[in-house]
Order: sequence, then C-alpha cells, then structure tokens
Amino acid sequence: MERIELLTKAIDKALLEKDKNYLTLGQANKLLYNRGHITEAEKKNKYLKKLLENGEIKNAKQTEESPKQWRIFLSDKNLQRRKDSTKKTSKTQQRQVNLNQTEQNNNSWKWIVGGIIALIFVISQFSGDNNGTGDADPILAYNYAKDFIKDRLKSPSTAEFPGTFEKKNHVRDLGNGQYQINSWVDSQNSFGATIRSRWSCRIIFSNGKVQAEKIIIE
Repeated sequence: MERIELLTKAIDKALLEKDKNYLTLGQANKLLYNRGHITEAEKKNKYLKKLLENGEIKNAKQTEESPKQWRIFLSDKNLQRRKDSTKKTSKTQQRQVNLNQTEQNNNSWKWIVGGIIALIFVISQFSGDNNGTGDADPILAYNYAKDFIKDRLKSPSTAEFPGTFEKKNHVRDLGNGQYQINSWVDSQNSFGATIRSRWSCRIIFSNGKVQAEKIIIE
C-alpha cells in the first residue's frame, strides 16, 4: 500500500508542477521510471498498467472511445488543494483589479478637478473687464502695460521686469477699470549696457478693449 501511495504522490507532484489535468499511461510510466519510482523490469512488465486495471490507483479511468487510453488524474486531496489555490489566486487577482480600477478612477477625478481649477484660473486671469466696472486683475493690467513699454525700448528682448509679488505693489487701482502702474525695467541700451529705467503707464479696460495712456519712460 505504501508503494501505491508513493506512486500516486509522484504523479500528483508532476501534475501540479506542470499544471496538467491528467497523465496518460505512457507519460506516467516515463515519469515514474525517470524519477526512480519503478524499475526497468517493472516498466517492461507493464507494472503500472496492471495497477490501473486492478483499480489500485484511484482517480484513474479509461476512455470509452477507441483506441482506449488510461488517464491518471490528481488524487482527491491534491485536487481540492488545486481548487483552493485557484480560488485564492482568483480572489487575489480580482482584488488587484479592483485596486487598479480604484486608482484609475481616483487619477481620473484628479485630472478632472485639476482641469476645472486650471480653467477657472485662466478665465479669472483673462476675462478682463467687459463692462468698465473695474473688475480687471491688477496683474493683468501690469502685463498689458509691460507690453506697451517693451515696444518703446531699444532692446525689448533683453527687458527684465519685477517679479509677480513686486508687481502688485507697483499697481494702483483707480476704479472704473483704470489702473496706474509705476515700475521699473532693466534692459540694454544702444551700447549694450544694461540700465534700469523708471516708467509709468495708465491702463484702461473699457468695453472689452484695453487702452494705454500717459506712457512715460525715464
């Protein structure tokens, strides 16, 4: 009986390793012989076939169609183990799929929310004052003034203006969509030397248009 259990375990191990449902008689014979579980004499004398015919190896049956063929399946114990392992793997894979889906959904929402915030920011920056009520952004007014000033410089491409935080201190809201800007700019003169010039300009937002008045560069 111990010999039968040894042969069954060897076949079960091979089925699990190769992830197969069954071994044919020829495959089982070759496997058992190569692994030293049956002798060459037993192989020639069809020892395994006799065990199958006598029903001593469980979970083995012969096909009904011709030519008939013996098939040796996993033992009940290892068959249940494979089912449990498959269920566990399936649950793990499904859990990973759910995690990936959740992460994708979260990323999608992040992109959507980020896009909405960016859109609101752009609209707030460039909407301007279409009705002359003075709702235009002071920084937007500065940027318009900066463009007018650059057009009057000797070397516009070299122009350097204050940073955003300093710009705010250089803009005065006059109301009714009008802003007075008093600031500075560093740029190269005709001789290639960088100099700082003081400048001032009044920006007026009216009826969807932008006007610049009283442009002075010292």
